[in-house]
Amino acid sequence: MLHILQGVMGQTEFEQLVAILRPDDALVLMDDGVYLQSQLHHAPCPGYVMQAHRQMRGLASAGATVDIDMDTLVTLTEQHNNSASW
Repeated sequence: MLHILQGVMGQTEFEQLVAILRPDDALVLMDDGVYLQSQLHHAPCPGYVMQAHRQMRGLASAGATVDIDMDTLVTLTEQHNNSASW
């Protein structure tokens, strides 16, 4: 499943999201969700950050993430049959 996180979550909510993630899932942070990039090291699946969204907020890249662009996001949606937005 592709999980797309668009907003800021509290620590407890984010921990609950991470708890349902599986190794074959993918988690994409976009919009204000990019503020949680430093927490992605807890995720059991690959974590991605929309590079343009991160840069617009003046954030440096975090070590546990992979910066992606819109083309890569489209590819991820093609690779996963289901998606959920948070």
